[in-house]
Amino acid sequence: MRTFVTADPHGANKALVQVLERAEFDYEKDRLICLGDVCDGWSEVRETFETLLKIKKLVYVIGNHDKWFMDWIESSGSKVPHIWTSQGGIKTLESFNYHPGNVSDDIIELLFAKAVYYYVKKNKLFVHGGYNWHISIEEEVVANVTWDRHMFQTALQWQRFNETLLTRGSPDVALHKFPKYNEIYVGHTTTGAARYFNNKYENTDKPIFATNLIAMDTGCGYEGKLTLMNVDTKEYFQSDLVKTLYPNEGHR
Repeated sequence: MRTFVTADPHGANKALVQVLERAEFDYEKDRLICLGDVCDGWSEVRETFETLLKIKKLVYVIGNHDKWFMDWIESSGSKVPHIWTSQGGIKTLESFNYHPGNVSDDIIELLFAKAVYYYVKKNKLFVHGGYNWHISIEEEVVANVTWDRHMFQTALQWQRFNETLLTRGSPDVALHKFPKYNEIYVGHTTTGAARYFNNKYENTDKPIFATNLIAMDTGCGYEGKLTLMNVDTKEYFQSDLVKTLYPNEGHR
């Protein structure tokens, strides 16, 4: 059994199927950890859920867009905040014909009974946004694990500082990294946004390895790619640019 991680497919089922095929993913044996934001963006939200539901060993980590979708379902359709519809939620509503009653029981069970806000395996943490590493993940609030960007921004700054230390020949200096976990996988913030947080980075649709954090959202919700990574080997597979898979649509 292999373990893979992906993040933020945002309704791009064509991209999800593509990376699974390119990795020769075994739907019966391999594990997939999805870091959330399956909803909102491209037109195949329902189909993306259906593909994920075919995976026997699926770990679904809830993202902020999933939470909006869940709130809509729980409210029987009354909670439709503008921030959601303006950030791709219209595609989710269209996918289910604007009525929570059209969401299948399998999707509801996945989101409300099986999904988690974080996942830990072999000293690796998987979370959608991030968390305050000065407290335990168990103490963190839902708003932070689904929305946090500070952890990603901090990782970029620490990575640059660590590289400076090493180029100065300071191998004995303790390098910055986040405590407790060997690796922390996050989605939520696109790797292309790293150029705004740290001028070391150009616009990129590749995963970013910064200290012991691995950023997996490579812009599928916009015009980038979806990435699927083997957690053990770090080999990764990417879709085509998503805008070429949905040429007649605009991104969220």
